[in-house]
Amino acid sequence: MSRIGYIFLLACCIGGFTASRAQTEKVIILEHADSLKGRVIDGEQARELIGHVQIRQENILIRCDRGLQMIRSGIVYLYGHVILTDDTVTITAPRAVYYRDDRRAEGLDSVTLDDGKSHLRARYGDYLVRSGRAFFAGDVVLQDSASTVTADTLTYLRGERVSIATGLVTVFSRTENLAMRGGNLYNDGRTSFSRMTVSPILVQWDTAAAGKRDTLIVRARALESVRDSVRRLIARDSVVITGTNLTATADRALFFTEGDSILLRGHPIIWYGVTQVTGDSVDVHLALRQLREVRVMGSAFAISQSDSLHPGRYHQLTGRRWISFSRRRS
Repeated sequence: MSRIGYIFLLACCIGGFTASRAQTEKVIILEHADSLKGRVIDGEQARELIGHVQIRQENILIRCDRGLQMIRSGIVYLYGHVILTDDTVTITAPRAVYYRDDRRAEGLDSVTLDDGKSHLRARYGDYLVRSGRAFFAGDVVLQDSASTVTADTLTYLRGERVSIATGLVTVFSRTENLAMRGGNLYNDGRTSFSRMTVSPILVQWDTAAAGKRDTLIVRARALESVRDSVRRLIARDSVVITGTNLTATADRALFFTEGDSILLRGHPIIWYGVTQVTGDSVDVHLALRQLREVRVMGSAFAISQSDSLHPGRYHQLTGRRWISFSRRRS
């Protein structure tokens, strides 16, 4: 055989193998059904599968009570206790549609997704097997061991471990007594980074010894959460902080949730009691949401009312650094 003939034969074999593999990927195998009926619907051959239905396409296993499989188009309509399993992902729904050629599943009415680490439910779900992309809409609730997320819609990229929630988004952290609300949430599970935008607000609370709840509220253009060796929250642009006994504004604020401290940067101003403080940077240290210490670095300036008998008189302090301590309230 000539070299050209050998190359031509090899190309034919490879092409045949590729075509065969492509056809195999599109095959849906019926593993079980209590009964099967042949039908013709709008000129297309179909199989009606009834009772304990179990079908498979490569690693995708689908179980349901009843199914209608369209032979040419490859669409399978699924009814009753639908369960789709893809490796560690399990999707359930009362009704679903599976698209053979796209390897895509739509869950209808009430959809759940469980990957062993988190549990999601919504009214509608769309899952693309090849890309691992899932889209959910309608009363979306995502829960894991530490937090709960609710949203109007949520897109999950399984391979990248990225989720994007939109609409009215809320995040509640049970371990930190913390809640965030906004219009858009981006979360990267690989880097433990989250970003909340569209009028975000953060609320964190503690209960004092007397049983009174002390609350800290933060508003900004964007709220970010970063977790590596230390858990921290970052508020960016037009930051406004309101607490039980303090108020502050800044261009940027950094919160160390475990250390109970707030670092204010970019034109910071803080008010507590009858005192107003400004500086190049301000560090606020709290204890159970109660003000414990204020440190001002660079161009420190403090002004406070003299006393109630002379409301027009004020004390003023300036310096390069300024530190104020406050006694903890029982």
